[in-house]
Amino acid sequence: FRFTKKNNMATDQNIVKSDGNYRDTARKDNIHSLESGLVNHFDKLNLKIIKFKDAYFTIQNNFRLRLSNQNFMNASIGVYIPEYFNYWQDEIKPSLNFLVGKKSSRCTLGYSFLYKKYTDRYAQSAPGSFLDKKLAMWTHNVELGWTLPFGQRTAFQLTLNMTDAHSNMLWQGRYKYNYTGFNMYSGMNFSF
Repeated sequence: FRFTKKNNMATDQNIVKSDGNYRDTARKDNIHSLESGLVNHFDKLNLKIIKFKDAYFTIQNNFRLRLSNQNFMNASIGVYIPEYFNYWQDEIKPSLNFLVGKKSSRCTLGYSFLYKKYTDRYAQSAPGSFLDKKLAMWTHNVELGWTLPFGQRTAFQLTLNMTDAHSNMLWQGRYKYNYTGFNMYSGMNFSF
């Protein structure tokens, strides 16, 4: 288990008041995180296709709470939302890792599910009107990775990711809430 707390001050952002003016007070965000995880090792895993030297299953849970004193004001339509950036989120991340071959290359298959709920921010329709429900987002991510070591401190890495994100926010004028994405990363990893 690990608990962290961060206090972020945005001295360049003053707090928005309900009349659209600004207070002399700067924005302050408190972020509380609680992380937990389990690992289960399998010394040898023999499947009909391939023998693995070592395999392990991990599962992590990351919970985050963000409390901000910043508000939101849209003067053109007269909408004021206090504590606009407050949210909580929970992410669960299981993964399966295998060590294969003479060089002990590592294959990873991982998945994560993240649910994020804003406590005061409202979702919006496609044209931009505010709905009578709070903004919620859920994201699925699948990862396939391969690491091939070259000595003790150098390794080649290849990672493939697919992300599928959904939300009850239909207005996407400034930020894309609903999307599917694919990424591929490769390169060398050096540790010192």
